[in-house]
Amino acid sequence: MAPPAGSWEGSYMKEDDIERLVRLRRIPAGVITRAPGEEVEPEPQPGERVVFGVHFDRGLGLPASPFFRRFLDFFGLQPHHLPANACVLLSCYVAFMEGYAGLWPEIDFWSRLFFLKAQTTNGRLWACGAASIYSRTGTPFPKIPTVDSVKKWQMSFFYVRSENPVFDRLNLPEYNPAPPVGLINWGHNAKSADPDAEVCVHKIRHMSGRFDPTRTSKLELNKAQVARRVNNISQAKMPETWDWGLEPHNRAAPPELLFDRQGVEDGD
Repeated sequence: MAPPAGSWEGSYMKEDDIERLVRLRRIPAGVITRAPGEEVEPEPQPGERVVFGVHFDRGLGLPASPFFRRFLDFFGLQPHHLPANACVLLSCYVAFMEGYAGLWPEIDFWSRLFFLKAQTTNGRLWACGAASIYSRTGTPFPKIPTVDSVKKWQMSFFYVRSENPVFDRLNLPEYNPAPPVGLINWGHNAKSADPDAEVCVHKIRHMSGRFDPTRTSKLELNKAQVARRVNNISQAKMPETWDWGLEPHNRAAPPELLFDRQGVEDGD
């Protein structure tokens, strides 16, 4: 008989699999890793956190970003509550905000584009993958192609811990085997506290797909079509400093420093 959906089934991760992630720089220096033994469910030792190889392959890296940690804490989640595709969507959102919109990712704006849906069997939340992420109806965020189902993703778990307990190089919550309790904030859908993030919906809608201003077309627009597009843009409330031609951040023009990671690691 097949095990119930979303249950633990041991781990296939070996030292070679973990070493590959180290070579890819998903796991930095100062982090000690350990491959599981024959245990079916994770059995972390003191100081260890449970992570998943499939999450690293889909955008997660250590130490986890401040946004990812805030996301887990705000919704009362653990890494094992997020299926593989959830990490893809979170990574794409962060990449869009930081690299495309030029803004720091935040929970409020994320909740306008996506929502969490509980995965259950006979009314009981799954032990693994209980919190799937879906795009909201009518959202302008580009559709991200994902595999319909990444089977056995929970069998890629292994353990990590900071080499020096004083310096947290993980930024992950302590492991708790329970499913999500209370679905904390799962219905959250608030406007962003950042005014610049409020115009991101406009950016997404008009700078992707057929509204992309850099997209070429062999069809000549008539006057009515041109007028309609101009009106769509002119009627939008945009900050005075915003422009279609904002320069992307680079080494010569880095983004504003949000926090000093070295200071955080040093305990400041």
